[in-house]
Amino acid sequence: MTAIPTKLYDAFEKIRLGKVNEGVKLFDRVDGFEGVKAIALAELAYFRHDWKNGISFAQDIFQSGYELLKTISSGRSYKIFEFHFELFLLATCQLGCWKESRNFMEQLIRERENETKPMEGLWGVAQIISQLSDSQNTTKMLLESRPKLRTNGDEKLLGLSERRISSSKTRSYCKNWYHPDALIDELFRKAKTEDHITFYEKYIQRFESTEIHAGAAKSYIALGNLPEAQNAIRRYVSCWEYKEPLQTEPILLFADHEFWTVMSNQHFTESLLTIPHNNES
Repeated sequence: MTAIPTKLYDAFEKIRLGKVNEGVKLFDRVDGFEGVKAIALAELAYFRHDWKNGISFAQDIFQSGYELLKTISSGRSYKIFEFHFELFLLATCQLGCWKESRNFMEQLIRERENETKPMEGLWGVAQIISQLSDSQNTTKMLLESRPKLRTNGDEKLLGLSERRISSSKTRSYCKNWYHPDALIDELFRKAKTEDHITFYEKYIQRFESTEIHAGAAKSYIALGNLPEAQNAIRRYVSCWEYKEPLQTEPILLFADHEFWTVMSNQHFTESLLTIPHNNES
């Protein structure tokens, strides 16, 4: 695996701490590694709704291909490419440059046909091209997806969860499923949306998982309570753990289309960049 200069790691760390400008300035002190830098710059562009630069940096990532994979740990690199493919689609949708994006992807495949490992880091390109060729349905998927409001569910589950969380005070969290995160996860899957939120709000200080705050945000969106959905996402960002040292922002918030109702607010998404989220998984 290609060694990355310490200054580059420092730049990513500063960005995750909310010191975005300081972090980006450090890039100028490191020669090369353009594909690595593009990962952070693309993520920052999306949170700023700078779709044009987002696409440009994404293209740098895709063109780096196998060379970039030699720099980042291969076990987790698949997700990075997968998320950036999704965001490339979103940026294309925002700019309406369907033909240009499709031409880029098709050219990318042609350029790599004779490589020893032609599709390393570019899995899913064929699917992306298919989505770029169907702008109407892709736009609907990206911008119109909404979390479903569950009006029916297990009526007894809320009370049962309340009793279980009370008993969890004297139980070992790691030996049973009475941890608050496990209880609310079951509520999210089986109970009414309102019951899920009731439990979440009552025990909000005890939740440790980003998935819990993400689920709460979706429940608030389903209920039409966008201010509280934003608050849940802020909690998500503050406890988000990066799995790759080269990740700077939780771009799942854009890659998961059900968040778009909230993430379409540029002022809100830009504010998320100032929230420190330097937790390593």
